[in-house]
Amino acid sequence: MKIIGMKGSKEIIVCFIVLLCISSTVGLKLLNTGLPTLGEAEPKPNDHFKSFSTICRQKGYPFEQHKLKTYDGYFLTVFRIPGAKGELLEPAIKANKPVVLLWHGLLDSADSWIINDEDKAPALMLANQGYDVWLGNSRGNKYSREHRFLDPDRDEDKASFFGFNIEDMANHDTNSTVAYIRQETGKRSIGVIGHGIGATQFLLSPQTGIEVLVTLGAYSSLNHTQEKLITTLANNPKLIENLKDAKMYEVFGEDYVSNKIFSAICENSPSVCQYLLEDIMLVESEYINIDRVDEMLSLFPSGTSLENLEHFVQIYTTKKFQKYDYGLELNRKIYDHDIPPLFDLSESPNFRVVQIVGEEDHISTPLDNHWLNSQLESSVEYYGSFRIGHYSFILGKDMSYLEEIIKLFKQDQWS
Repeated sequence: MKIIGMKGSKEIIVCFIVLLCISSTVGLKLLNTGLPTLGEAEPKPNDHFKSFSTICRQKGYPFEQHKLKTYDGYFLTVFRIPGAKGELLEPAIKANKPVVLLWHGLLDSADSWIINDEDKAPALMLANQGYDVWLGNSRGNKYSREHRFLDPDRDEDKASFFGFNIEDMANHDTNSTVAYIRQETGKRSIGVIGHGIGATQFLLSPQTGIEVLVTLGAYSSLNHTQEKLITTLANNPKLIENLKDAKMYEVFGEDYVSNKIFSAICENSPSVCQYLLEDIMLVESEYINIDRVDEMLSLFPSGTSLENLEHFVQIYTTKKFQKYDYGLELNRKIYDHDIPPLFDLSESPNFRVVQIVGEEDHISTPLDNHWLNSQLESSVEYYGSFRIGHYSFILGKDMSYLEEIIKLFKQDQWS
């Protein structure tokens, strides 16, 4: 595969990381032809590479795992923590607590909500505050790689299985999950907290059954983003075309190759880890719980589609918050127009919005969130700005923002 027109050493590093993580095949080839052997680390008393269920059970939280089918045939795994630490499963469920659904970011999974220290992990904090906590997983990530008749590991099915973008996730994943949770719990309405794209999915698909949506660094306009992955791909458009030509429709899938490398780097080489975090991932080390970074990187990224990633590259390139650009011919067929239409956020959603912004968020920046706020207008009942970054929402050492959210929830409860 020939990469054309890369600019600068940092962009070369980012492109290398993209290729390393893009699929297990590429990752394994690179490991076998030039990267040093890391070896198998000795088992440690931490959360490295543990599943969501294992982490919950070992920490002593009641836990359920559910699987639901979306309206277009994808099977999504949904986790549930219905009670506080030490609480038994059945009594916790029978307590009929208010429900909060958490939704992860672009390349993430439900793992992100429980990987921080126990007193700082958002899902565990909410469970200990008396909430029935549910956690979604978008199509294509490591927990949601199933379909009614498509196999993501079969060559002839990959293009179709991974032929989705944020609009598909908004129209199907969120709707199906909210409907399923309401049916399982008998609740009239639920609260939702979304991180990054996880918040955007709900904004693009206003639906019944949600009382309040909390957006944590929601993606919308990306005019001011410094996200290295998006900006590098935008500056090297041939890379995405090369990946399509190579039929690599899944990106950053859970092959554990990249996860092992990044986790080992942060465990054994703090200076290299700091460069990787601050210069490449734009993690604000001043504001995150640095002791949990190697755990996070052992479980992140969790996979999505190339089309989904390309969609955000298009938004950044065009400076328009618009639907996916399929090209002239398909645009005319799908949209009845040469170019994709803009997403319309002017229509008030059927729920209240709490917008939380990180002042040091270089991915979903304060300026871009200010634009989003202007689009949502009267729907936003609370706008909170905190001195944290994008990853601090899930791995912060100061979780004051979530404490403020819980105060708001307690003041205006739902059932």
